[in-house]
Amino acid sequence: MLIDRPWIVGLGLGVLFGSANLVLAWLRPLDDDTPGALLRFYGPMFLAWAAVAFRAARRTGRLQSGVTAGTAVACATFTTFSLLVLLRVELFLDVLSARADWQRLVMRFRQSDFESLRAFVTLDYIKDLRVMM
Repeated sequence: MLIDRPWIVGLGLGVLFGSANLVLAWLRPLDDDTPGALLRFYGPMFLAWAAVAFRAARRTGRLQSGVTAGTAVACATFTTFSLLVLLRVELFLDVLSARADWQRLVMRFRQSDFESLRAFVTLDYIKDLRVMM
């Protein structure tokens, strides 16, 4: 069964949520990331991880199996999702840079030695990914 393969489920979730993020950026690029919006977006993702972990633990009767499955699904999801977030930034950079929650990033760019906002933002996102991993 597919749910018994957490890496595949994670890749699917990453594609699903990453694609939804791309579509939302295309439809409503200036929407801020309010706490409610973030909860509505990430809540189902976290519930899916919990479901995979619960099923693995229930199936084997071992908590360790659940932890391992939950970690695997989360890692696969966030790896895929993060690549699609980077794609969103590349595709919609001009519009996203006008968002209120991006003003600190734009201000840091202006204070930097970078000539290209795109290069600065891309490297900033990659640095954040390294910290998360």
